[in-house]
Amino acid sequence: MHILRTPLIVTACLLMTACDQAPLGNQKTDAKGTEAAAVAAAADNSEAIATVNGTPITRDLFETYSQQRQQRRPGAQDPQTVLDEIVNLELALQDGIKQGIDKQPEIVSQIAQQRRAVIAGAAIKKQLADNPVTDEELKKIYDEKTSGGGKEFKARHILVEDEATAKDLITKLDVGADFSELAKEHSTGPSGKNGGDLGWFSAKQMVKPFSDAAAALEKGKYSKEPVQTQFGWHVIMLDDSRE
Repeated sequence: MHILRTPLIVTACLLMTACDQAPLGNQKTDAKGTEAAAVAAAADNSEAIATVNGTPITRDLFETYSQQRQQRRPGAQDPQTVLDEIVNLELALQDGIKQGIDKQPEIVSQIAQQRRAVIAGAAIKKQLADNPVTDEELKKIYDEKTSGGGKEFKARHILVEDEATAKDLITKLDVGADFSELAKEHSTGPSGKNGGDLGWFSAKQMVKPFSDAAAALEKGKYSKEPVQTQFGWHVIMLDDSRE
């Protein structure tokens, strides 16, 4: 059986590249064959539904390819189209082996990585099946991640090196200075160029003195005393908070 339709072979190759699947070849390899293909051939004893230059296309291979194809292209599948794709891939595989492509260092490395991904994926799947996560364990993880009420804050800050500078900035805010403009001019932190905007964050994402100070502020208010952390001295404004 000889089929080599360009659209089919391109489609099949794209599908197989995206799937991280086991080797397609089921042939008993000669000196130019690959070890992975030989192992696959020995393990597959299902019936042959087609033959490509003496190499059987088995029922198991067809089903495996069909499942992977379904993941990439949900919906009804025409069996003949699927078979044609497998046949074309087998023809391309045989041609590649004849050219010695399977011996090229880069290709050997890619085959090894595919093998590693398939076996590792199967091992992880088995581990999860043998040791399912319980509701209690999920609840524990959830509680750890949302401790402190799960509150988030949206704030700006001005980071400076000393307390005196921070107090001077607070004095300027007290007489009406714009917080964002002061941050752009004075903040030594990376957010300074954005007006000190830190976006949304949880208490656990910030060092404790900073998160405690932010949590104590009312919406739209700024800290009346400088807040010290290991990074320097902060003036903080709370823009918003949410659960």
